[in-house]
Parts: sequence; structure tokens; C-alpha cells
Amino acid sequence: MGAVPHDVTQNDHYNGCLIPKDAGVVNNRHADPRRFEPERYEDDFQSLGDAAANPHASKRDQFTFGAGRRICPGIHVAERGLFLGVSRMLWGFNMTPAQDADGKDIIPDQEKLTQEFVCMPEEFPATITPRREKKRQMIVDDWKAAEESLDLSRSTIQPDEVLVEISASGLCHTDLSCANGTLPCAPNAVLGHEGTVLVVGAAVTTVAAGDLVLLSFSHCETCRKCAAGHPANYYTFNERNFGGARPSDGSAAMCAGAAPGGAPLHSSFFGQSSFARHTLAHRSSVVRVPPGTDLALFAPLGCGVQTGAGAVLNTLGVKEGSAVAVFGVGSVGMAAVMVAGLARLDLAIELGATHGVIGCDADVVEQIRRSCPLNGVDYAVDCTGVPPRSSGLRTMIDALRSRGRAATVGAPWPGHCVSLDIMGQLTFGKEYVECTERDSLPAEFIPHLIEMHAKGLFPLESLIEYYDVADFVKAIEDTKSGKLIKPVLKWDFIQ
Repeated sequence: MGAVPHDVTQNDHYNGCLIPKDAGVVNNRHADPRRFEPERYEDDFQSLGDAAANPHASKRDQFTFGAGRRICPGIHVAERGLFLGVSRMLWGFNMTPAQDADGKDIIPDQEKLTQEFVCMPEEFPATITPRREKKRQMIVDDWKAAEESLDLSRSTIQPDEVLVEISASGLCHTDLSCANGTLPCAPNAVLGHEGTVLVVGAAVTTVAAGDLVLLSFSHCETCRKCAAGHPANYYTFNERNFGGARPSDGSAAMCAGAAPGGAPLHSSFFGQSSFARHTLAHRSSVVRVPPGTDLALFAPLGCGVQTGAGAVLNTLGVKEGSAVAVFGVGSVGMAAVMVAGLARLDLAIELGATHGVIGCDADVVEQIRRSCPLNGVDYAVDCTGVPPRSSGLRTMIDALRSRGRAATVGAPWPGHCVSLDIMGQLTFGKEYVECTERDSLPAEFIPHLIEMHAKGLFPLESLIEYYDVADFVKAIEDTKSGKLIKPVLKWDFIQ
């Protein structure tokens, strides 16, 4: 269950209680809403819409969707969707607490909530099993039927698109952020934006049927930013890559059903939507690679891995002999470490880092300064995506020496700001820049990284763990737990 919190912009007091600035507040109908007490609703026959519109506030059983003139217009869809989702889960599965090593139930802490745009309980283990074998088989059969109903007709290919068959797809935190609501995205989205493909049909001149290609983000190819080599900085980048439709006419590149006339899906994600066996990609997203290229190995180059490497080589222009600090050693951060020269810290050091610092340490800046002469580093890259209010970005900038340069790669959810010491910036000449999609042309930079790998300068295989696409849930769980750096889903076993 999730809720959208109200963000308190200043300290406030209510009934003698302090509500501090920046707190997330969710309105509750009951004084103790987490106590299991179903009899509360024994005589409650109001729908969500009825409750929200009830003129007597004390008789409303919820405030999640607002009330009166500030009611959410989608409340009726949400009510029916929630009912169907919960009832289907209860119909098909038994859900019980997981057990620890001593056989005791693991009860989730109801006070632990995420602090994202949509607040929800933090992840906790649970045991979920089918209620009966017959129901399990019904679910499996329906799932297979749903997969078969997603069809892409070649007749729908537009002149600037390529029909591709997916061989492998990298799983990125951006996909997870869109799925959990951290980043805005439609609920019927086909995600996936790191893939490797075998071209089976094309209406463009840059590739031909049978070419091996990698996929990256989409760009317009015609504006001044694209012409200057900064295709990710044009004004319609977000609309083109996250808008869920073709940039040419706003139509859907994917539909649910046996024909193109089926229900449109939120597709063209990152110009491609590669979490599908077949997909339509814009020509600017397609990068041809030589025959024999290990497609699964280089699947993540389209976004995450290329982003970290590009931040160092392109955006910051790190020079030989410089000191570089990388904040956050996921796939993006590890790529930055490789081109710049505890379990993850050990791997980072193995891949080229000279020092490792635990991010929760209070004296991160002091540790960095002790490790680097001249009072800090020349360059720094933030790959965490942690909200600025956590002071991580300030820590990165404070770790810079005079005239140092810092770049943000990891993206927190929209709307967050950070304050900087302007005088400190002026006095020491520090620079802070953004780095959207590594500030490079994918058609040029991806082949460059493949060449670096061939020369032993980019040991990408150290970061990757392969999964069959049928095991995508395990890949997601392992990613969230920090068990691995970069999962790659392989589609080859699907015929």
C-alpha cells in the first residue's frame, strides 16, 4: 500500500505537536491506523468517491485522494484497480510472514516507510505460495496467454524506426525507479532501456536486416544540441524518451492484443522499450556493432555503464594523473572507476580505485582530503541518485580542491533542490555540472568503449551477472539488495 505525502515547507504545530519542515505527512482517518481492527468498517458502505465527497469530515473514512474541490479525478479508477489487484492476489495466493533462522516469524516494522514520491513500507521478506495447484496452473496459463497477446506488427514500422529482436537487456535502476513511482511513468509501461538486438527489419539507411546492434537513448538528430555533440541536452529529451509514445506523431509503438489496433501501451521508453522479445526502436537509438560482438556482455553500454564512463571521459574531461572521487559504486560508478583508472569497495579497488570510503562515515570529506594531496580531488562524480537534502551533493563539492569539477549522474526524483555556498564557489573556483547520458553520441562512444574492452582497459565482465528473462523477479531482488552490480536478462532461450 502506498500514499502520496504532503511536503511540509516550514515548521508547524498541531494539537501541541511539532511538525518539522521537510516532513512527509499522510493524513489518517483513525488515531491508530496500523492496528488491525476490521470492525471499524463494519457499517461503512461508502465508496472512496462517496467518502471524499462527504460534507461531514468526521464521516470520511480516508483522505488519501483529497476532498471537496481538491479531490483526485482518478479516484474511481484507483478504487476499482485497488480492489481488483488485492482480490486477485488473495484469490490466488497465501501470504504469510517469512521465518528467520530460528523458525520465528519475521514481522515487518510498520514505522519503516520509504521517503520517495509515493510513500510505502520498506521491503520486507514474506512467504507467498499458490493456494492450490489448480489455481497455480490457471495463473501460469493466463500469464502465457497475456505474453502471447502482446504483438508488434511489422506493418506498423515507420520510416525512422527499426524492428529488432532482443537478445539481452540490461536491468537499470531507472527501470526500477519508474516501476515504483520514484520517477513518473504510466502504469501500462513497457520499460527496458538497455538492450542488445538482432535487426530483422529496417526502414533506415544506417543499418540493414541481419546487423548486430546495441540500443541507447533517442534523440532528434537535427537540433543545434545534437549537431554540437550533446544529444541528451535538447529541450524535448524527456518527452521523447519517457513520454511513452512515438515522437513523430504521438502514437504507441506497442499495443496489447493480437493486432496493432489493440489497447496502446506506454512504449518507446528510452527510444526502445527493450523488455520485450521484439521491439520498435528509433533509428537514433540503434548503434551497429561488428559481427561476432558479445551482445549479452555489452547490453548495459546503452545507458548505465556508458553514463559513468562518459562522465569521466567526456563531461569532466579527466586528465592523466588527476585525483577522482566517485560517489556510489553501482554499475555507473564502477564504469567511472574503470575508465579513471566493503564488497563493492573491494571490487572498486580491484577495478582501479586507490582508496575506498564508506558513505555513512561522518568524516567522508576529511578521509578524502587525507588520501589526496593538495586538500581534495580534482574531479568528483555523484552516481548515487540520493536526494540532495541528504547532503551527499554538498559532500561531493566540499571534497573538491581549488578549481575542481564535479558532475551529477545519478538522478533523484523531480522537485528536489540543494543549497550551495556561493562565496565558497567563487573563492575556490569550483564547478558543478550535470551529466545527462554521458554527454556523448552513442554511435561514437559505444564502439569506443568496446575497443577499450578489447585492449583490456574496460573489464566490463567484472560487473555483470546473467539471468534468464524468466528469472527477472530474482534479478530485481538481487539488484535492490546490492548483491550484484549489473544484471543482464538473456532472451535467447525463448523461441
